[in-house]
Amino acid sequence: MNSVTGNRRRRAKAVPVCVRVARRRRAYLFLVILFVWCLFLVTKVRGSFTYAKAPATTLHYEQVEIAEGDTLDSIARTYCSQPYDYASFKRDVVRVNQLKSENYIHSGAYLVVPVYE
Repeated sequence: MNSVTGNRRRRAKAVPVCVRVARRRRAYLFLVILFVWCLFLVTKVRGSFTYAKAPATTLHYEQVEIAEGDTLDSIARTYCSQPYDYASFKRDVVRVNQLKSENYIHSGAYLVVPVYE
């Protein structure tokens, strides 16, 4: 048994030093290339998150004349855009125009309506 382990030790030592150094250098080179590649991927992913911006939306108010038969629902369907849902749009119209209720709009009057672009 002792001779078998002795042979293994001799075989491991039989590898020249220059071969072991070359293997070690290849391993280090592989690790460096892997590190640079991972760094590249991280910066690409991070860059895609930092430069991905939401579409520019600005809020401004338009004055709208109420036609015969218009309701606040029909005005909301016409002027309500992305950041709003109909309920919050109608609440804002009631608040901005200081209306008592959604039902108190009359034809010929004007409403100030929030519009996103």
